[in-house]
Amino acid sequence: MARSILPRVNPPNYKWCRAQIFFITWLAYVGFYLARKAFSVAKIELKKEEVWGISKTTMGNIDLAYLIAYAIGQFVWGITADWVGTRRVVLTGMFIAVLMAFVAGASTITVLLGAVLFIQGLAQSTGWAPLTRNIGNFFGQRERGRVLGFWCSNYAVGGIIASALAGYSIEWMGQQRLAEYQTELQPTIAHVKNVAADQGFD
Repeated sequence: MARSILPRVNPPNYKWCRAQIFFITWLAYVGFYLARKAFSVAKIELKKEEVWGISKTTMGNIDLAYLIAYAIGQFVWGITADWVGTRRVVLTGMFIAVLMAFVAGASTITVLLGAVLFIQGLAQSTGWAPLTRNIGNFFGQRERGRVLGFWCSNYAVGGIIASALAGYSIEWMGQQRLAEYQTELQPTIAHVKNVAADQGFD
């Protein structure tokens, strides 16, 4: 009789493996929110004329581009994860999400920001379908509802942390920017011109 090549699963190890899958996937989805919420929080500042002056219509179009990409990705990435593996899809999506967050923060062109957030939407959508599939593979039907109930707390926790972090970052950067122009000496005409030019005024 041929010996099975499948490894034996030790029940205690299997329980530990399931706990790892739960917490790793939970943390992964929380992590997606750190790159997702920045634009939503920054809108209040971006619409100010002295900051960027983006209109509500433009911001709505940017949000629309993001949501279209997110909806497309929901269909695509679940199937892709079945072909190439959940880990590859999720890690690639997280890397692109972080990269696009940095590019969005550095961009000063509205069209570029819209394109970046479209890519961000595609990257963000790599999270839900592959990660919930992973949970479904490791937990049976009878316990899946209870497990997913706890697991779905990730988007609430992620949203709170990401919003607080984005708000703090905006406030900190504003204070740092203000500190650059503060001086104990009487400001000169050249200094005032530099400040005005840096803020987009003539």
